[in-house]
Amino acid sequence: MAGVALLLAALLVSQPPAAAQPDPDRVEAGVAPGAPVPDTRPGEAFADPKVAQLQRTASAVQRELGDLAGQIHLAEVELQKATDQLARARAEREAADATVAAQQQEVDAYSAAVFSAMSRPSGVQVLLTAANPDDFLHGSELVAAIRADQDGRLSAALRRQGAALAAERAAADAERAA
Repeated sequence: MAGVALLLAALLVSQPPAAAQPDPDRVEAGVAPGAPVPDTRPGEAFADPKVAQLQRTASAVQRELGDLAGQIHLAEVELQKATDQLARARAEREAADATVAAQQQEVDAYSAAVFSAMSRPSGVQVLLTAANPDDFLHGSELVAAIRADQDGRLSAALRRQGAALAAERAAADAERAA
């Protein structure tokens, strides 16, 4: 019987009083017993500083990739504009080349006809073939007008060709830059 009394005494000493034992239904600080305590810190994973640093680095890389994608898109748009401008400039230069070629053929045909008929028209030839001073004046004016017309038409075609060539070069430079 002494053993039973000793056992009862040991049990009473080892157990805390009823007020000191936790209540299994009691909720403390908004957390139910047995539930994991939530991390109230916002944002990154604070469990491991290396994980948090990796998350920050990944976010920065994603932002940079987004920025680069936007820059690539803008560069593609600029390249397309430059390519279109180059195509228009080439078409204009080709049209100017065709005009110059046509004018050159016309001048060549006229020159061939004049030379075969009466050689190169000149003031001396007009003087020798004129019957009176009025014929000489009219002939001289005609020769000057023909030369001025030929020179003007060919010069205009050459200027147009030069401008088209310059525009084509500028468009090609813009395309290379884009």
